[in-house]
Amino acid sequence: MITTQGYDAIVLEELCPWDLDLTSPGVLRFVESVRQHVVARSVADGIDANQCGQRLSESLDVVRAAACALGNEPTPSINREKISAIWRHREDFEISGFGKDDPTLFNRTELLQVATDYLTRPWMQTAELDWLFLDALIYRELAAYKEVIASGQLFGLGAIHVVAYEMTKRSVLKTRLITRGVALVGFCLRWIVLPVTILVVTSRAPESTWIRALAALYVAYLGWRIIRWLLLIPHRRSRTKSAQKAVELTEAMFKAYYQCQGPMISVPELLRAVNVARDLGVVWDAQLFVLLDRVSKAYPVLLTPFQCTA
Repeated sequence: MITTQGYDAIVLEELCPWDLDLTSPGVLRFVESVRQHVVARSVADGIDANQCGQRLSESLDVVRAAACALGNEPTPSINREKISAIWRHREDFEISGFGKDDPTLFNRTELLQVATDYLTRPWMQTAELDWLFLDALIYRELAAYKEVIASGQLFGLGAIHVVAYEMTKRSVLKTRLITRGVALVGFCLRWIVLPVTILVVTSRAPESTWIRALAALYVAYLGWRIIRWLLLIPHRRSRTKSAQKAVELTEAMFKAYYQCQGPMISVPELLRAVNVARDLGVVWDAQLFVLLDRVSKAYPVLLTPFQCTA
C-alpha cells in the first residue's frame, strides 16, 4: 500500500512555475490546496512519486494559466516580476464600473481553455479551484455585459458617449458627467442663447432682410426638432424596453455572482440563480454548466473553499 511517505521527496518550489510567488498568500492558498489534493488523490490511485510529481506540475501550470487568463500575467522586466495573486471575489462597486478593474483584460478564449483543461483532470479538482472557475466565469459574463451597456453598444448611444467613455478610460461616472454636461450645454445654446441673441439682433435691426431670414431659419430648425422628437417616440419606447430587459438580465447575473461569495456557498442556490438567469436570456459559457454539474455532485449542499473574499 502506498502512503504519503513516498512523496516527501517532491519539492514544491522546483515544480512550481518560476513566476508564481509562493510567498504571496493570494497564490500560496491555491497552490497548497492543489498540492494536498494531488498527493491525496495519487495515494488513492496507487501511483508512484514520479507520476504524482507530473500531476502536480500539470496542476500548477493550470493555476498559472488561469492567473494569466484573468489578467494577472506578470509584466516582463529585469527583476522578473512574479504573479502575486490568482483571483478574488469582486465587490458590487467594482463590477458597476466605478472600480479599477478592467474586464477587457480578461482573455475569454484562454480562460475557457484553462477551465476545460481543469475539468479534464479530476485528480486536481479541489473546492478552491472549483470556486475560482465558478466565480471567474460568472464574473466574466457579468462584467462583459456591463461593459457593453456602459460603452453604449447595447443601446446605440451617440458618438459623444462613445468618445467620452474611451477618453475617461471606461469610467462610468466620468462618462455620465461628460455626456450630461454636453447635453446641458446643447440645451442652453439651442433654447436660450440663440433665441435671446436673435431677439436682441432683430430688435436692433428689424428691417434687416438677412436677420429675418436667420430668424425664420431658426424657427424652422426648432420645428424640425419638435417633429423629430415626436417621430422618435416609438424608438424611445423600444429603447426603454431594452433598458428594462438589460436591468433584468444584469440583476439576474448579480444574484448568481452574489451566491459565489464565501466562505460557504449554497450549491443549490447558486445553481438555481444561474438557471434563472439562463431562462431570462443570459448566455452562459458551456464550461460553467459542466463545472456546476461536477460541483453539485461533489458538494450537494455546501461548497466551502477558503475565505473567498480575502
